[in-house]
Amino acid sequence: KGEYLKKKLLEMPQVKSVSGMGLMIGVEIDGKEAGDVVKAALEMGLMILTAKDKVRMLPPLTITYEELDEGLAVFSKALI
Repeated sequence: KGEYLKKKLLEMPQVKSVSGMGLMIGVEIDGKEAGDVVKAALEMGLMILTAKDKVRMLPPLTITYEELDEGLAVFSKALI
């Protein structure tokens, strides 16, 4: 699931890089502050964190692919 999440994140044009291990993911974004993205995502129901200049994702290990896709859709909207 971690590789799936990384692959989907790297397909987003605003994502500069993705790092991490397993489902512990750090996302470097281009054009927006990480705090602004986290705030926008939270307003849409997605809880993510910041780690310095990166957005940090830490979904539960029991997350489904469908739930990952839902979260990625919200994250994509928060990047705009």
